[in-house]
Amino acid sequence: MRHEEAEAERQRLQRDDPEHTYFVREQPPGEWQVVAIDVSHPASDVVAERGEPTSPPEDPRPSLVRQIPPYGPPGF
Repeated sequence: MRHEEAEAERQRLQRDDPEHTYFVREQPPGEWQVVAIDVSHPASDVVAERGEPTSPPEDPRPSLVRQIPPYGPPGF
């Protein structure tokens, strides 16, 4: 089958069967064929939900280091 014939067949099949996705591929060189792939389409009525916001992680540094400036309380 020529490329133009395969493309016309692909368009016809796609129009008649929207459940599948059709492609044209060359197999072997110079010969074209139409292949169907079952591609599941995401449901349009699915809504994502957000969970509770996470609290920031606790600072793992010792308290002396957390008290800045620069690495301890003022006047240290």
